[in-house]
Amino acid sequence: MTGKIIGWHKLRHTLGSLVRVLGTDIKVAQELLRHANSRTTRETYTHAVSQTKRDANTKLVELLLPGRVLKSQHPFAPLPL
Repeated sequence: MTGKIIGWHKLRHTLGSLVRVLGTDIKVAQELLRHANSRTTRETYTHAVSQTKRDANTKLVELLLPGRVLKSQHPFAPLPL
């Protein structure tokens, strides 16, 4: 993936999705993303990440980096050193 550019807009979508995964109130997410209304935040900038997808991601990381993921660790938390 050389030459792939990730811009600020993509990071805003990622932020919206991550705050949703964390269970953040939609009004707080709206304020963080500085949207005029929560509908824009909810319908455009947040993307559902199901528990099934998070479980699959955790299993993949455990497969690639054995012993690096704690069972109680949040999926988006940094890996222990």
